[in-house]
Amino acid sequence: MPPIDPRRVARLEEAVRALHQQVNVLISEVRTLSAQAEAEASAARNAAHSAPAMPVSDAALRSDEPVAPPPPPPVVAP
Repeated sequence: MPPIDPRRVARLEEAVRALHQQVNVLISEVRTLSAQAEAEASAARNAAHSAPAMPVSDAALRSDEPVAPPPPPPVVAP
């Protein structure tokens, strides 16, 4: 078995430290992106639930009469 080279061991230890640091940075970035994606999804869900299904005119809001649905589109004969 060849003798242990302290310089090689030191280089390997430094490489492991650098890789460890890079992994920690990547973990942090993934957590940030995950939180951003969750916030965007939550905002989209809230917007979908709070949006009115059909716009109502100001006149309809001021009137006591029921709002009539729009007439159907004309039928075109073939």
